[in-house]
Amino acid sequence: MDIPYRQLNLEDAMKLYNDWLLEQLADPQIRSEWYTVFYPLRSLMLADRLFGDSKYMDTVVRYLDIYVSQQLPNGGFTSNQRDKPTSELT
Repeated sequence: MDIPYRQLNLEDAMKLYNDWLLEQLADPQIRSEWYTVFYPLRSLMLADRLFGDSKYMDTVVRYLDIYVSQQLPNGGFTSNQRDKPTSELT
């Protein structure tokens, strides 16, 4: 991502930051632990609310669907992403 070397107004800075977050969430390494995902998701939800751009909320919903699919039978969640829904575990 090219980040402009100039003073950005608040709206442009927010959009640039959230677009950067979208790129980071595409990296499998950052997605290994849920805590590294939820801050970016919260920021992306705010970006969707402020700018009305569905690309932000689409990413949030995709991750929330993955998170819920990994809920354990006792109702809890693991701290890491398993890349496999609980229904497929032995």
